[in-house]
Amino acid sequence: MSATSNFKLTYSTMFDPPAEVHQRFDQALVKIKVDLGREHGMLIAGKERSNKDKFELRNPINRDWLLGVFQQGGAGEIDGFFSRIEAGVIYANRPQGATTGAWPGYQSFGGWKGSGTTGKAIGSFYYVQQYMCEQSQTVVD
Repeated sequence: MSATSNFKLTYSTMFDPPAEVHQRFDQALVKIKVDLGREHGMLIAGKERSNKDKFELRNPINRDWLLGVFQQGGAGEIDGFFSRIEAGVIYANRPQGATTGAWPGYQSFGGWKGSGTTGKAIGSFYYVQQYMCEQSQTVVD
């Protein structure tokens, strides 16, 4: 199996993969373990920030592996984040990420800058209507 191999690791092939899959996995694991346990700052507006409040994130399967120590943002960091970010839907203190997911009708995807030019956000109450066309048909025999 080379880097250009057609082999795909799927549920049906994972029980008997080529030996090279294991070798490449072990090589990748060595690279990842170098950064395990590192402290990571918050990035807000391209600048790294540090805070006295921190939390640890551990591997959910092997709890002995400390993945990293991360900064816990407070109200000041949240205000700074919201005032500087350029995105249509944003979250703070959400484990899944800061700019993904929304509740249709409540937190619709409005885009930002060029992607939000219609003013009607995906999942909003008025989104579907922009694709509808009024049509009057008359047939004269």
